[in-house]
Amino acid sequence: MAELIPPWQEKRPPSMLAYAGLFVLAHLVAAIALVLLLVIPPPRNSSASLGHLLVLGAGMLVGWIFVRRHKRLFTTDESRRLVVLCSLWVIAFDALSLGTNARVRSLPLSLFLGAAVVALAIDILIVWATFRFAVRKMMINRVAAESSGVQ
Repeated sequence: MAELIPPWQEKRPPSMLAYAGLFVLAHLVAAIALVLLLVIPPPRNSSASLGHLLVLGAGMLVGWIFVRRHKRLFTTDESRRLVVLCSLWVIAFDALSLGTNARVRSLPLSLFLGAAVVALAIDILIVWATFRFAVRKMMINRVAAESSGVQ
């Protein structure tokens, strides 16, 4: 049976920057794969919700690896730091996406800024919801499996 370790008994606290880096790497690799799938064949209209699935997948990967290594859930502070760091990445990624899209750049400035603020707010909400609900539920199930000895 796997032994669960409380956060205060760990020898060295985990670096949330490393886990945020893992999130960035997973998100970037998935985004490149998605672009290759959508651009190399004849272009077609794609849905922005595919990007939200990338955030969900990257968050699930980070949570799964954290549970495997530390055999516990994120503390409140760790979760907060991870959401902030991953949100910063998603903001940078979306700013680059919006800035390089010719149709979006051709909008009047006020409309462009309004669209950017709404898009970034939705993406931050999705990062928060991913870690708050989906990743947490998966982590609870994984910790339960670890404590019962199921791999």
